[in-house]
Amino acid sequence: MERRRDPYDGKTQTLQEMVKKYQGTYSKSEVESYFEFECTAVTAVASVPASAPAPKAASNEIEGLRHWLKEKGRESQFDQVSSWCEENGAVLLEEVQENWDDILQELKDLPAKAAEMPSIAGLEEWLEEMGLEQHLEDVLEWCQENQVKLLKHIKVKWEDILQDLKLKIAKAELPGTKVSVEVLVGKWQGSYMAHVLNVTDAGIRIKHLEDDFEETLPLDALGGGKYLLKPVDSDEEEETSQVKDLLWKGCLSVEIGSGAGLELRWVKLGYAVDQVSPKPGQKDLSPGDVILWINGMFLIGFDEDTVTDRFAEAFAKGAPLVVGKLSTLMKHELQDVEEAVKSGVISQMLVFRRAFESAAIRSFDDFLHNVSTTRLAAPFYIVAAGPKAPQGVAVARNLLASDGTDWLPKDDFYLCQCNTDRWLPDDVEDPRRTAAETLLRRLGKEEPPTMTGLFAVVSAYPVHNPHTAYTAVMSAATGEFHAYVREASCPVDPYASVVLDRRYCLKNPQNAVSSV
Repeated sequence: MERRRDPYDGKTQTLQEMVKKYQGTYSKSEVESYFEFECTAVTAVASVPASAPAPKAASNEIEGLRHWLKEKGRESQFDQVSSWCEENGAVLLEEVQENWDDILQELKDLPAKAAEMPSIAGLEEWLEEMGLEQHLEDVLEWCQENQVKLLKHIKVKWEDILQDLKLKIAKAELPGTKVSVEVLVGKWQGSYMAHVLNVTDAGIRIKHLEDDFEETLPLDALGGGKYLLKPVDSDEEEETSQVKDLLWKGCLSVEIGSGAGLELRWVKLGYAVDQVSPKPGQKDLSPGDVILWINGMFLIGFDEDTVTDRFAEAFAKGAPLVVGKLSTLMKHELQDVEEAVKSGVISQMLVFRRAFESAAIRSFDDFLHNVSTTRLAAPFYIVAAGPKAPQGVAVARNLLASDGTDWLPKDDFYLCQCNTDRWLPDDVEDPRRTAAETLLRRLGKEEPPTMTGLFAVVSAYPVHNPHTAYTAVMSAATGEFHAYVREASCPVDPYASVVLDRRYCLKNPQNAVSSV
């Protein structure tokens, strides 16, 4: 009885055996037609050698080329690559690897291989229904290699075909690229940037850019199963905003008992925020953010132990922060992020020094613009005077710009600034501004502009109080500068002061009444 080889599984069977095998899947007439036209007749042979000798490589075949192409999923294009080598005089695998981009371009320009392959009825339409028509050539190539000739067999084998297509595309396109990896299921969900090291049958080997951790993503977990990979091309990276525009300032909320309520993870940029508890809550932090700087401490570029120590040292209620979105910042070089943070977290004591050192500042107005727009680590007040009238100004600074700027009035001779915004009334618990303005008005225009008169004002209670540690008086016009370390003291009769300060020196502060 005649036996034929089934191209679907390679088994040799009689017609009756094949009808039985496909019973319930195909009709008897379909199997008979398949047996006659698709299955290969088996001819008897007298003897079979124990092992057939491996095909000899052509004398001019480049050593290692066939294996390298197989690793990249391009083994079917061996002949075309060999032709390119002959035309261009390439005799080493290294030459092929160096010119691979040019070779790929020429391969794309070749006539579609699908035209050389036997067509499979209904395949193109079926792929179009699934939105995969661009892979027709790849599917036909797979069918030719695996001797599959009917659409119904393709459908049965579709999962295997799809897996092979994923591997082929991944081997050809992913090694050496930067990708965004989105984790869809599991305890931790989110996205991160990674560098593709290589692709094998086991999966895609990647290195996390945020912490250099390496892992292999199984191919069957890609495409929406567990992971979603998206290549990040250079054009997309170039279109992203400047790094400094991706950062923001904030403050750390801390409560006794609950702490900061943060679940943090070390990355090369600092501390990544994985979770934020409702209590105490963090208005400036969300999962997916990264803390780059805290309370004077840079966290970028340090190892895990150092970041832990620096964060612990800087940890405090209301500690200022510099924060960014981790996935976005990882599209930029570590050095660029670090420079952006450094340019945006200048401490108060460095604002004036940098302004004085800048060659671009040639006038009082230049100076004022600089100190009013420099990005800060924390808000504070700036009081500055120039050598000419009316160059006196008080600036209420926020982290990015000015909340308000008050100039020395043209018809007046003083401008006072304490720890209260000038557009608000003096804090009843801190009346120093009221006291200073009262003293200046009483002294008049002649005395206060002198160093003696100015020192008298800042030495009077409660402008000077038990918490005053340091006093400096200076003149932009003459260049004079005097500084004093102060001792904690109270006046002989605090009730005789121009303003009563309930915080200090009063025997019965509850009954104190302010007077001017």
